[in-house]
Parts: sequence; C-alpha cells; structure tokens
Amino acid sequence: MNKLCFIMIVVMCLAVVAPARANLLVNGNFEDGQTGSGVWGVGQDGANDAPISPWQTDDIGAGSQWEIQLHTLSGATIGDYALIIFWIRNWVYQDFGVTEGKKYALGNKFLSSPLMAGYMTFKDEVISVQWYDPCDVQILTGQEVGIDLDDDGVETDMYAIEVDRFQGGPAGDPQDVWVSKGGVVQAPAGAVKGRYIITQQLPTRPDPGSVGGAHIDEAYVVSAAQARAPNPADGSIVGTTTDELSWIQPEPADPCDTVICSVYFACIPGPNELIASGDIDSVTLSAVSTPEFPSGITLEDEKEYHWTVDCNDTGTLITTEGPRWWTFSTGNAPPEVSVGGDSYIWLTMDDGDTDANNVVFELTADVTDDGKPSNILNYLWEVTEADSSIQTIEWLDPNTNPTPRVKFFATGAWSFKLTVDDTNLTSSDSAQVIVYDSACSAAMGDPADEPLAGDINEDCETDILDMVLVAESWLQCMSDKLVGIRPECTP
Repeated sequence: MNKLCFIMIVVMCLAVVAPARANLLVNGNFEDGQTGSGVWGVGQDGANDAPISPWQTDDIGAGSQWEIQLHTLSGATIGDYALIIFWIRNWVYQDFGVTEGKKYALGNKFLSSPLMAGYMTFKDEVISVQWYDPCDVQILTGQEVGIDLDDDGVETDMYAIEVDRFQGGPAGDPQDVWVSKGGVVQAPAGAVKGRYIITQQLPTRPDPGSVGGAHIDEAYVVSAAQARAPNPADGSIVGTTTDELSWIQPEPADPCDTVICSVYFACIPGPNELIASGDIDSVTLSAVSTPEFPSGITLEDEKEYHWTVDCNDTGTLITTEGPRWWTFSTGNAPPEVSVGGDSYIWLTMDDGDTDANNVVFELTADVTDDGKPSNILNYLWEVTEADSSIQTIEWLDPNTNPTPRVKFFATGAWSFKLTVDDTNLTSSDSAQVIVYDSACSAAMGDPADEPLAGDINEDCETDILDMVLVAESWLQCMSDKLVGIRPECTP
C-alpha cells in the first residue's frame, strides 16, 4: 500500500469513529450558504458561484446562470433555506466517511411546487450513492445505473446506485407537500467513503411539462440502526396543538427480533425525561404519564423543546443513541389547509342556474390556524391546470374569498390551488374539479361511486339492454384460444 492510500485510510477512520448518532452530512438542512441571485458553481462563466459548503456541484455542459440556487421563499423551505436544481444537467453531492459492511439510512425531503421559476414540477429528483476506496477510486458494486443528465436523454459516464426518486408532475408524487424519500444501503468491502448525490432526470413516464424540479431540504445520512426522519422536523416551529412525536424506526438486524425505542423529552431549560419506551414509532404527548409529566404533555407558547430516540436491537443487544438532540419551538405555525378530494360535477346538475350549458360550483376547504401573528387569514384560489376545450372560467365571487363560486362552461378538468397566508407563513393544497356532460358520466368518472353490478353498458341503469349484452356473451368465447375446445363457443 502506498503512503498516500495509507494516509487516506487514517483520515477516513478518524471520520468514522465519530459518534454514529450524528448526521454524517454537514449542512444537510442547507441553512449555511449564500442566497439571493446566487448561482452555485454552474454558471456559463462561473462568475456567480455561491458555495454552500461542504456540498459540491457539477455541471455536464454549459448552462444558464440559474441552474442551482439556495432560496428563502416562504412556503418552500422547512427551516430558513432550501435548495433548487433547475436543469437536468446539474447535480449536487457530499462525501461522508463509512465503514465497510455497515448499513446506512439516507434520504431527504422534496417539495414540488410552483413557487419559484415558473412551475417547479414535471421532473424527477433522484437520490443516488457511490462508494470509493482509500485511493478515491470508485467501487462499482450492486446495480449500477447511469444518471441521465442531458436534455436529449443521453446518459453521462457518471454512474451511481439509485436509492429513491421523487416523481414530479401531476402523475407523480403529491404536490405542495414535503415528501420524504430515501432508503438503506450497505457499504461494500473496501469502501471508506460514500458520496450522497441528488440529481434531476427526465421522467420515464410521459413528461407533461418542460421546466422545473423540486425544492430540496433535510438531507441526512445516519446509521441504519438509528431512528431518523423526526416529526416535528428538527429546527421547525409548530403550534401548541401539536400532540405527536414520530420517527422512522430502524429495522432489527434479524427480522425475528424487535427494536425497542426509548424516547427522551425536555423543555429547554429543564430535565430530560424518559417519556415512552417500546416497539413504537410515535408518542402521543397528551397520553404521557411520568413523574415529570403525570398528566401528559401540553406544549406552551414561545417555548423550545428537544427530544431524542435511542434504539435497542433485542437480538444484538446493541443500543444506538439518537441525535443529541432534535429540537423544535412553539410559535407561529403555518395554517393547515385541506381542500379535500377531487369533485365530480356535471353541466345539468341543480345549481340554482337554469342554463344547462354551464354549471356553478362552490369551492370549499378546511382551514385551521393558531391565530398568530394577528389572527388574520388571507385566501387566494388559483387555477394551476386546465384540460378542457374551453380554458376560461368565470369567478362569480372574488378568488380571495374562502368559498368562492365558479362557473364552468364546458366539460373538462380544472386544478384549483388554495393558498392561505396568516400574514407571515403560508400553506397550500390542491384538488381537481372535473366537469362531465351528465350525472351518469360523473358517476362513472368518480372512483368512489360503485357502479351497478348489472350495468353492462354503463348507462347507470340495469335493464333489458344489459340482458341482451349478457345473452350475447353466452355465445362468445372469452378467448380465441377456446375456439374448437369448447363446442358451445363461437368465434
């Protein structure tokens, strides 16, 4: 072994003996870095670099100066900052020390939202990992996949193992909510370094758009034996009505064993208290009964709390400590907004309007808020997509009303998004209104409507016409393969 490799081994060993309970990624929440118009190391001339240390980036070919950015856009961050990858040529990565044969859990959160640079949807964000030996040579192991980093679908020579992906666009993962993605990987023999990679790909399904990606936050790499993905998120601000702590519980080394989680909680300042223990992945605060909290835990306003979860594998008898600590505060929390599921209406429905060529529908939502900072809520309804021969609609009430009425003039589907602003923080939710030409068509289009068992021709009636179709099917074969085998079948 040459001297350089030996030095690298010593350095990496020093890295991996650090407490396993910590996030092996530094600045995984992207809270440290430059914002604003900051392009991050990928501009055409490289003049506008805005590093977010120790994350690094690469660019497969020249691109615009708006390819990767750190931002503070309200409603699109978990803490103060979040990251965006605009174009599929770019990727961000960070290296972390590993021990060969050890399993690691990794992941981050994505938000698909039209809150920045047009519509931040329609592309896939891919989490991948690479392994390297002490001489910084990549170890090709497992199912290697090429990362598509070019507009024409040409794969580059960068190879990585795909761990998980966020699917952008209407046909993909939920929009306007933070979605956790990730998985568990095992460092191969000879590995001393892993490389956590986030990149953007064109989707394999039909691409409904041409621009955008997702907001990225809360990236982590931890021991797979450690509890992870806390809720409330580390560093978040929540309302005093919050009544649950939850996390992803690690799997035992042997599937026949279990993992016992011990949950510690404290108000800062205050003593740490064991509030629950067992084969659990959540704790209801109001149900806690301990000497410190005999009547349960009720969060107080303008307070800071911390908590952690230690995990004991009953088979290996190894206890893996959680992070010291996950922290959250109480204060102004964003409104909670739910517009419910999709609505299925029809032009001739009884809407108080005698004109059968249009239909009036009232948009509604459930909105709750903590009354902070001023007990004022502002509403904004928007059409984000329209699939109809007639693209326009008529707002009969201002789209700033909590429950505005909308007039539709044709069949089709419209996606409505409601954004509620408490004068400081915002939240959004979306759903479709789908307009049909008749009540029967609406019933057939609604997956919650159970069709009649005997309605063969789907006209919302069971009658002689359905019986004719059943009788006709008696004379036909279910498959051409049965012709000549069953005498009663006719081709």
